[in-house]
Amino acid sequence: MCLSARAQEPGDILKGAVVYPLNHFAEQADDSTEFSFLKVLLKDKRIVLLGEQSHGDGATFAAKVRLVKFLHSELGFDMLSFESGLYANYKAAQELNHTEARNSPMLESVFPIWSETAEFLPLIQYAHD
Repeated sequence: MCLSARAQEPGDILKGAVVYPLNHFAEQADDSTEFSFLKVLLKDKRIVLLGEQSHGDGATFAAKVRLVKFLHSELGFDMLSFESGLYANYKAAQELNHTEARNSPMLESVFPIWSETAEFLPLIQYAHD
């Protein structure tokens, strides 16, 4: 599995991306040093967009959970938005601190393609913690 990154500046949309191999993409892997290159790459950046090559790839979901945790804990990113309904995400954010992970509003606000996967559950727990 690889992480492809492109630090975009105005006018460089056509420039190629740099690919960084990920050796430990399982969610259970605690070592986040393989993401350390992001500290330089994302310095002074406010927005990071995460995608996937297809919906339904569990290994990619697991890697993204680790990446989201790294972006939050190591780089201070503090907002997470999903490709889901804006109002549903807004309501989930309002209710997040008043519920437990097992009854998380994220289970209903995020499209089931993610929220109903085992790989997504650690992210729900992390958001509640």
